[in-house]
Amino acid sequence: MSYVLLSIGLLATAYPLDQIVSFKASGDKAEEVIAVLTKKTGTEVGYFRDSATVLARLQPVYLSLPEVKGWDALDWVSRAAGLAYTPAEDGSVWFGRNAVLDRSQVLQAYAFGTYFQVKKMVVGQLNYNRECELLMELIQRCLKGLRVETATVSRIRPTVDSVKGSLCTVRAPAWVHPILRQVIDQLSLDTKAGWTDEVRKWEAGIDTLRAALSGAEKYSLADHTVWSLAAKVSEATRINIGVESEVATVKLASGEAGSPLKALEKAAELSGAKLLFEPRRGVWVRSVRKSDVLPWSYAHTGIRLLVRSYYVGEIISSFGKQGGAALEEQLRQEVSPGTRLFVAAYHLPSGRIVVVTDPELQFRAALCLKRLAGD
Repeated sequence: MSYVLLSIGLLATAYPLDQIVSFKASGDKAEEVIAVLTKKTGTEVGYFRDSATVLARLQPVYLSLPEVKGWDALDWVSRAAGLAYTPAEDGSVWFGRNAVLDRSQVLQAYAFGTYFQVKKMVVGQLNYNRECELLMELIQRCLKGLRVETATVSRIRPTVDSVKGSLCTVRAPAWVHPILRQVIDQLSLDTKAGWTDEVRKWEAGIDTLRAALSGAEKYSLADHTVWSLAAKVSEATRINIGVESEVATVKLASGEAGSPLKALEKAAELSGAKLLFEPRRGVWVRSVRKSDVLPWSYAHTGIRLLVRSYYVGEIISSFGKQGGAALEEQLRQEVSPGTRLFVAAYHLPSGRIVVVTDPELQFRAALCLKRLAGD
């Protein structure tokens, strides 16, 4: 059976998971949680062959999601369980540790303009050809970062009279093409830097979450575990909260803690945990022994991927002869934990670096570039 994966924002299919649901899991097994969620939304579920042994080793799931789209609930469940999922063309969802990417290939052509402006015919043509090569290399690096191994990229050489710019064709899974289109569009931006706005939006989103949790109601820690307190706060504030299983059952000492936010902070402190805020989505209570990077679902499609490009003309000179390659590597080392889709690809003609990843890592990439620029 062949599955066509599409970016969720561009789906033509009306998926059952588009509907709004309320969802709660109090230490339930991942397989049971998935069954309840998909039953609520009328979604059919399948498991890849590699999932049987994985399901047996998964930790219990603790989530309180007062009002979310089915897709958001699925994402939270998947990140808590550490499972990959793949939405199929027929509306079903398939789970496994490494959900198989779509193998059906779609051919699409891309046009792009030029940046090198040289009037002398011979030199101009050489520069033009080099520019075409650089863009195709950029596309190849994007495909590698998206873990698409079966795609092919070819150049079409137009005549001077018939086509402005150049064309290339890409044969790849359907979900990849909307991302590549955005990548090429981002190269033509004339904005400088760009990382300041990205950082500001993320930090403003965290401030909004914290404000929503700073209500007047007073909470006591008495007779609560970390999870029961988090669930109570979530139900009262209508904010999504997830708790990792290793701290969820820790019993809290009695005493007044104050506002919902202060209660969560105190509970985290007493249980050896920390609060991680995700703008427009919710809060995770996570062990202090683990990374500050949010746990993420292992969705193998373009779901939630953001495409951004940043002008790095003033930064690139500090990397010497390695230039763009060195900057790409620094971003990968500082930003990406290696388990999530992450593209950092420098484009010499435009002086921009393209970053394709989920919202949190996009913020972390912008923060890294902001620091390198000395802003």
